[in-house]
Amino acid sequence: MNVYIQLLKNTYFRHFFVALTLLNMGRKLTWVALGWFVYQTTGSLVSIGIVITASTVAPLLSSVLVGGVLDQYNRRSIMIVENGLRGVFLSLIPILHWLDLLNLPIIVAIIFVKGFLSSFTTIGVTSILPSFLRKEDLEPGNAVLSMTGQMGSLIGPAIGGISTAMLGAPLTLLINVICFFIAAVLYFLIPTEVYHKGMERRPIDPSFRRNLVNYGRDVKDGLRFILKYRVLMMIALVTFVFNFCLRTTRGHAAGLC
Repeated sequence: MNVYIQLLKNTYFRHFFVALTLLNMGRKLTWVALGWFVYQTTGSLVSIGIVITASTVAPLLSSVLVGGVLDQYNRRSIMIVENGLRGVFLSLIPILHWLDLLNLPIIVAIIFVKGFLSSFTTIGVTSILPSFLRKEDLEPGNAVLSMTGQMGSLIGPAIGGISTAMLGAPLTLLINVICFFIAAVLYFLIPTEVYHKGMERRPIDPSFRRNLVNYGRDVKDGLRFILKYRVLMMIALVTFVFNFCLRTTRGHAAGLC
């Protein structure tokens, strides 16, 4: 227990922990509101499935692209901008709804972009954590961060259901927008050097074309590694199917409520 208390006394780790807790809680909260919101907007359960497909496929596509960006460029700036942009894009759904300009293609596009950007945080967490903690603290640190997903699963749907019933789906989505902005502020409070502690950054070449070639090479190396080990492909496929089925079930349940 003392180990976990000491971890939370680490200011940088605490900022990271709170940010991830808010993001995980907001994500679960959003799916309760979004399932109801899409169904009320379109009157179709099929529409919920389309939105869920977009949100599931987008991070799968972007996951092979973000590693090279996080290794080469300023991780702090990337994660601040990424969470800020996700908040801005999500806020468009209630705003366009109030302006009576919202339709299914717009919702799908927004959710796809939001899901695409999410990989920067999802993958960034695993690569950045060793910069915050000593080697002997990595195991309990990972355990604490894994709790954020469980906390989000427990608290998020409850808050989402109550908020959707009392305030409506648009305002409930804005709660998640606030979570994104708070997370961006917490990432801002962590110094840049902490994000890159203990790693060698490749010098950024002033030539855009050369940088693009280097980035393409990193992506190809990553794809070759994945394709080399079929078990990784199988794990990714099973995870995709599981998440798709789970989200579809939850979305349909929310739409029928």
